[in-house]
Amino acid sequence: MYESAPLSPGGLVLPPGRCATDLDALSLHFRRRGMQCVGRGAMMNTERLHNLGSELARIAVELSGASTNHAGLDPSGLPIGKIRDVLRSRRLRENMLPEGLFADPALDMLLELSARQAEGRTISITELCNSAGIALTTGLRWVSDLQARGLVDRASDAADKRKAHLRLSEDGTVLISSYITAAAEAGLPLA
Repeated sequence: MYESAPLSPGGLVLPPGRCATDLDALSLHFRRRGMQCVGRGAMMNTERLHNLGSELARIAVELSGASTNHAGLDPSGLPIGKIRDVLRSRRLRENMLPEGLFADPALDMLLELSARQAEGRTISITELCNSAGIALTTGLRWVSDLQARGLVDRASDAADKRKAHLRLSEDGTVLISSYITAAAEAGLPLA
């Protein structure tokens, strides 16, 4: 079945009812996971993901008195249309602006996995790389990194052992759902 990195002792626990507390816990857990980074570009990936955790913490502080609605945490309640719009917007940005300005595909990959999961569909590594607009070798490095962080699970295709399907892990689902919820509560676009 799916492989997933186990939660470390003292890992992520998200108490219901307080968005700021949830995001603080998520940010701490994310930083802990970031230290387990492996492979080429590990420092850049760790730094990028640490910055995302810091941004989540900043948003949590802003939202500390905001709504405590957690409806966005259920994968079936994700705004699939909005996620697809963000992905199209990011592709447009990459096509219109100079190459290399927006070279980090992690968010694209996580959003695509989130949308596919909410739609009840699976995605292969090759399809995910094509969706994110990156080379297969780059995508494999990112998938390995996201899997090492416990954000993505991988399963072999029953019919074709050369093929693997990906899905967000429980931690990955919480991360993306929290990000979408925090952005919506702050009135910010997903970018």
